[in-house]
Amino acid sequence: MNSSPLIFRKGLDRKQEVAHRLTEDYHSELVASLRANGRTHRAGRVTVHLAQEFGFCYGVDRAVEYAYQARARFPERRIYLTAASAVCAVAAIGGILLYRI
Repeated sequence: MNSSPLIFRKGLDRKQEVAHRLTEDYHSELVASLRANGRTHRAGRVTVHLAQEFGFCYGVDRAVEYAYQARARFPERRIYLTAASAVCAVAAIGGILLYRI
């Protein structure tokens, strides 16, 4: 039996190029403030607790990174993303999400 090698997608070879942009866009002064204050903020009768572990799942992280790489490589083209985990990525780059029905 002839089998093909297992291949993992690596993006569009723009990981280093978009890393700083991802950090800038997803850094939050609010989250930094909550972390500095024991993950808690109180305002009047309202208390906000920041979960110890939070963020996107691996699939969404990867989709957002790929979307940024696609925008860097094709700045003037319309970008289409087909994975359900790409919902956040669509908003990040102004692309169009396609759903399979």
